[in-house]
Amino acid sequence: VLVCHGNNEDIGEVDVENLAKLLNSNICLFDYAGYGLHSNMNASEGECKKDVIYVYNYLVIKYKLCPGDLVIYGRSLGTGVACYLARYLNFNKNTRIRALVLISPFLSAVKIVSNINIFGDIFMNYLEAPKVSSPVLIIHGDKDDIVPVKNSIELSEYFKNLYELVILKNRCHNDMLSNEFYSIIRRFIFIYE
Repeated sequence: VLVCHGNNEDIGEVDVENLAKLLNSNICLFDYAGYGLHSNMNASEGECKKDVIYVYNYLVIKYKLCPGDLVIYGRSLGTGVACYLARYLNFNKNTRIRALVLISPFLSAVKIVSNINIFGDIFMNYLEAPKVSSPVLIIHGDKDDIVPVKNSIELSEYFKNLYELVILKNRCHNDMLSNEFYSIIRRFIFIYE
């Protein structure tokens, strides 16, 4: 599972060993430019995209990872990075990933707060989604006040291979982690073994 973390997070905040046990999977975490101990402190959409491609290539070349075994997991800001990578790899059937898991995704950075199109909008997941052919699971809390749940509802309509949209009751943006949450993800990622 390649984990693309959210905003105001870095890999130092994740208990990787516990996450690996909860998902019954190997985990790869990385920081984007501008986050954690990354050598480049200039955060940008372009740098995030370069970073995720670099990490993917590292896994495939150094560890001989078969793309069909890869699950990309993105949370909040990380959904922009995850959708980009899934779409990027979709162009070749030999690089198609096993599955895409999106936690609290947004349509785009601007569309979190407004439903207008603005030049310079970033992480436009709604444009990436139709080009993703891998199965997709979306999970969102119905009380999310950072990325309103309507983003997931609308975004889910763009994916042609949506497995499921799960809306967790009485959950906010940062309190989704629970046995139910991990159980939903495990069930999804192991369907495609």
